[in-house]
Amino acid sequence: MPLSPSRIFEDRVREHLESRNFDEMRSNSGVDSFRSHIGPHSRVLLTDRAIWMLSLDELRELPKYLCDLTLKSAMAEFWEDHVQYWAWTGSMSALLRILYSRNKSYEQLTRLGTDILRDLNVLIQIALTMKRQELRVVASGGKLDKFDANPSYNAITIDSFRLVTRLGTSTLEGLLRRRCRQMGVDGVLHDLYSNGSEEFDVSEYAGGGKRVYIKGALKLWHEEEAEEATASALDSIRNFDQEKQETFRALFDEYAEEIESEMNNKSDFYEFIRCLRNPTAHSEFITHSLGSVFLNLCCLVFWDAFPIGFFEEYRENTLKMISNDVHHNAPFGHRPSDFYPVEIM
Repeated sequence: MPLSPSRIFEDRVREHLESRNFDEMRSNSGVDSFRSHIGPHSRVLLTDRAIWMLSLDELRELPKYLCDLTLKSAMAEFWEDHVQYWAWTGSMSALLRILYSRNKSYEQLTRLGTDILRDLNVLIQIALTMKRQELRVVASGGKLDKFDANPSYNAITIDSFRLVTRLGTSTLEGLLRRRCRQMGVDGVLHDLYSNGSEEFDVSEYAGGGKRVYIKGALKLWHEEEAEEATASALDSIRNFDQEKQETFRALFDEYAEEIESEMNNKSDFYEFIRCLRNPTAHSEFITHSLGSVFLNLCCLVFWDAFPIGFFEEYRENTLKMISNDVHHNAPFGHRPSDFYPVEIM
């Protein structure tokens, strides 16, 4: 009997991690301690299928393997598989934005409005700048200088994952607030759900009501809203096991002890994100490596909200738009073909 796709992915992650040389673990306070491996020969999971071939449930399961590749590797690595996942998410979310702009009733399918999808699209484009720069170098035969004549583009490319890490948590919160029916876009629980809300780590909101913050929003999504395949992926991501903790301590160096002292449950990754949210957003410290994890979670919210009955149709429509370069007046940078396949712009 052939192995299921999830079992294949699981085996590939395990074999990959076993093959890595963990004696090369290095630390520099987490500022630049991450390594990207992008290119056609740098795939761990998608070695025999293109990302667009995956089913909706596979797209919901993939982030747990992507997170393992980062959180269980010595250098918090990310690979071409990550890039392909982000790019395909951007392409499909761009299609939904086009549909929403033409018929507002489509927003009811996902509860994700055009504003938050635009934020997700921008976050993905920032993450893809590193890949596009690599393509430009390859296309030049290695003769292209690392720096482009455009200083704005250079700054964004060099610090792309600094930006992704910084913006990732706020975008994730915005997506979760729209995905979870129990709260509004301001994070305040609707009256119907306010009783017993303490388990979701709420606080009193100055404007009235009880507001849910990032840990509670993740927990609410995971336990109350997530589709089955998504919930299974989140079970794995939430488990902050010893392997992940070892990577975290090496990357964060002197900050690790400070963060751990703030954590009420050291084996809960949601608690870890809670302790990182404000220091990351307010420049107390930054670790580029977690940007990929935050972006994986943002993409997972998108796929979890995707209406399953429309998936095959919308996938075919997206592929046709990419093939024919049709964009229905969507702005440059926000069209399906601007994300997937990742090309030089």
